[in-house]
Amino acid sequence: NTGRALLNNVQGDFISNTAGKNGGAIYNDSVKGDTVTVNIDGNLLNNTAGEHGGAIYSASDINLNANGHKNIIKGNTAGGAQEAVYMAGVPESSHEVQVPITEQQPILDENQQPVLDENNNPTYQEVITGYDTQTVVDPAVIPNLNLKTDNGGEWEIHDQINGTDAHFNVNMTGGGTVSLFNDINGGNVTLDATKLNTVNNKIHTYNVNEFTVKGDSSMAVDVDIK
Repeated sequence: NTGRALLNNVQGDFISNTAGKNGGAIYNDSVKGDTVTVNIDGNLLNNTAGEHGGAIYSASDINLNANGHKNIIKGNTAGGAQEAVYMAGVPESSHEVQVPITEQQPILDENQQPVLDENNNPTYQEVITGYDTQTVVDPAVIPNLNLKTDNGGEWEIHDQINGTDAHFNVNMTGGGTVSLFNDINGGNVTLDATKLNTVNNKIHTYNVNEFTVKGDSSMAVDVDIK
């Protein structure tokens, strides 16, 4: 998808899809603010991309729904490394524009005399006399990856979730379980009234930009007691 669109309520598995560059199964480069919502309810398995997003590449919000059942993300690669999802946020930037400077000047006839209106008053026109350079700030675009687990659903994630550093959010909601067995690199993670399970008998350090816990949430982790 490369424009305004709505891809809604897709129920089914994405298996063994391939893209030469980005988004092995789903590629969405519509920026946040466009009316774009992608809702997926299914497994993402063994998809491949040449650069980013083995299964999904998105510049706007993605809803991954596991409504009352388990969905699995596993075996996806991008650029030869484990990666299922890439959220393409955009940092704040700026650019310069040339703004015209104008003033009102009298309209002159061919004899350089003022042109008068019906009340015998001089007439005027707006004339550009120069240009002023101004800086315009382009706000950051921070897309959301929403992992929804309504009605006791579960997401089981074995591949990395990556994106533009500190410019994407991962929101775990719905009251079910997100079983996370790989990294979320550079994102802002919110656990909202949901269980986060990382128990796989391996000690692992998860490095995220920000981690926020809200509501009645819980976590199950492996602990190395020495």
